[in-house]
Amino acid sequence: RLKGMFAIAVWDTLEKKLTLARDRFGIKPLYYYQTPTAFLFGSEIKSILATELVDKKVNYESLGEYIHFGNALGSNTLFLGIKKLLPGHILSIAKDQTIEIKPYASIYDFPQVPYPSTHTSSTVSEQTMKLFENAVQRHLVSDRPVGVFLSGGIDSGAIVAIASKHYTGRLSTYSAGFDYENGDELHRARLVAKKFGTEHHELNIRGMDLPDTINQVVRSHDLPFGDPASIPLHLLCKELQGSAKVVLQGDGGDEIFGGYDRYQRLLFNHLFRAIAPLATVLQNIVPARGRLHRSRRTFNAFRYFNSPDFMGLLMSQESVDLPFYQVFAPEPLKIIMQHNPMQRYQAFHEQFSHLTPSQRMMFTDSGVILPDIYFEKVDRATMAFGIEARIPMVDQDLARYVMSLPESEKISYFGRKLLLRKLFQHILPKEIIRGPKLGFGVPIGQWLRTSLLDFLRESLMSATESHKALFQKTAIERAIAQHTDQTHDHSLFLYKLLMLSLWLKHYQVSC
Repeated sequence: RLKGMFAIAVWDTLEKKLTLARDRFGIKPLYYYQTPTAFLFGSEIKSILATELVDKKVNYESLGEYIHFGNALGSNTLFLGIKKLLPGHILSIAKDQTIEIKPYASIYDFPQVPYPSTHTSSTVSEQTMKLFENAVQRHLVSDRPVGVFLSGGIDSGAIVAIASKHYTGRLSTYSAGFDYENGDELHRARLVAKKFGTEHHELNIRGMDLPDTINQVVRSHDLPFGDPASIPLHLLCKELQGSAKVVLQGDGGDEIFGGYDRYQRLLFNHLFRAIAPLATVLQNIVPARGRLHRSRRTFNAFRYFNSPDFMGLLMSQESVDLPFYQVFAPEPLKIIMQHNPMQRYQAFHEQFSHLTPSQRMMFTDSGVILPDIYFEKVDRATMAFGIEARIPMVDQDLARYVMSLPESEKISYFGRKLLLRKLFQHILPKEIIRGPKLGFGVPIGQWLRTSLLDFLRESLMSATESHKALFQKTAIERAIAQHTDQTHDHSLFLYKLLMLSLWLKHYQVSC
């Protein structure tokens, strides 16, 4: 019966039975750890570590997932033995310490929701708008003032449009500008704020102390987290602490309404598969830098289109042809290589094999990157500063309906987020409806060559000395040199190694 975000624990005093549950989309985290004499759980790993009952060791089986995707996926973490309860699951543990885990709800159920053939495009629009309004209204209920993170994109703009209509009082909106960005995002956010009369706040964040901020991010996550977008989000929440307690934001809109380029590319999958062999040739003759490097990863993935690994390879931040595992010592590497980092994606491939490639990717993203990357990033940054972030886009009723719609309602060969743009075409400013997707773009590659280079070298070289059983020093030095002289783009790879090294040091994790 519960809707929205939660992680709960219920203790049955008569049966001496503990039950844990996590919300359907995994907006809120829930970790657990079992010893022969105790069962520990909490919303943060640091609460489990505080008991001093955990033998803090690296979980090598999840290290491959971390290198590919920037975090461990599914129920795994990088702490050996510490697990995550999966979204939409219940864990029960009896007094004899027997654990039972089962799903109570899942996005697996959503494709089976029948799409009424009698529905016209207009009735789809009417139903979606009704559900969207209901979702935003539910998320406005609070005994504290509610604000909205306003990025200048269509997702947050749509939330502001509906929230300003139903909110009692004047809605507050918050936008951030950083010293490495252009002004497009702030300009578009101003247009929305002006149109709906919000109390708009612009945070201009400059001259950041990057090493200190990155260390704070590690402490907030309790784990190495490989998405550099956590840096500006952390800074934004730090600026807001004390002035905002509840904020709505637009995560989930891309996955639910079809906003990513990859969904559109999958409509052209025959073309991409035909071109993909050229990527092998380019691999040997073109320097691996910038946008070309990312495009080459995409083409490499399409070479495996019919494989269960395809969606994982499409989302991997590392090319299958780059020997990034060379940075690990032989013994841990054996364990790493025995565990398939694409395992989570394989499970979704099998479950949604009856869907079109684009639909399959949308459902998979909703089950993998939303809980394991984006929701985790938002939850840690906001909760670190006492801010409650709410996610109307994945309201149960709204998501269930929109995800059951045919892909033609959401994407086409010529556009993305078709339904959402249609709903708000006469409500939001034209610049928002027609504008490109916005987000926290972080120049991590440039920072790692300049302002963060000394910090990177010092942290990684220190890690190779203190954890010789894990790292290969010469391979790490070579990766830093290749990135610095711009013969290769190792931006995300080096950032992930940096976060890993800081985590090992801060939490005194052994190999």
